[in-house]
Amino acid sequence: MKRSKRVRLIALGSLPLVLSACGERPTRVVSEVKRFQDVDHCAMAGINRQVCLQAWLGAQQHHYANAPRFVSLEACEVVFQECDTRNFAGNFVPRMEGFALTVDRQVYADGNDDTSGAWSTSTGGSRFYDYTDTEPHYSTEAIYHERDGRNAFKVTSLTEQVAAGNQYAGLDPNHPTSTPFSSLPHALDGTHPATVPAGSALHPTALAQSSRPFAIGSHNGFVSRASARGGFSS
Repeated sequence: MKRSKRVRLIALGSLPLVLSACGERPTRVVSEVKRFQDVDHCAMAGINRQVCLQAWLGAQQHHYANAPRFVSLEACEVVFQECDTRNFAGNFVPRMEGFALTVDRQVYADGNDDTSGAWSTSTGGSRFYDYTDTEPHYSTEAIYHERDGRNAFKVTSLTEQVAAGNQYAGLDPNHPTSTPFSSLPHALDGTHPATVPAGSALHPTALAQSSRPFAIGSHNGFVSRASARGGFSS
């Protein structure tokens, strides 16, 4: 009876915190998003320069494929601080101001994290994890200076803008990148009913070396001791 029950738990290995065998420890994935102006600033933060370069190139591809297309410079500059018309067939798009690098790491999740203060993003403390010996996964996308009031701006990505439900006027109705940012199939005339499905979303571009998925559930490999503040740099 015990043997049968154990097999069922192993079959559910895709769920976090499932113990699949004696001696193995449950795992989970922690993520951190870091924003950089360029490859040099990324490398100076301690991240492998090759990863930084791949992230920059991947963010450029994401930008060209997904940036909203406006029919006029004025319409674009209502939303974004700087806009660009190069290589976009006469449309205007927000200027890429850098990239957001998301780093996912697999850590042990059996309650043995050491905590010194709170999260570094809130009160300046840092949290330490037991990393498994699996490689980190990276994804990337461009960041932009989105207007936030008359003379201010905030740094956002397209993923964040779509998740926030942002909708913009003056988009090119004939370009597919307009769809996530408009409730209408023809954003300029306003004569058609809403067609954007609920939950429409953009996602960052995964780097090639991140293609192998994590085996979430349990892991009995080697451990790497590092902090949440600096542990994503290797």
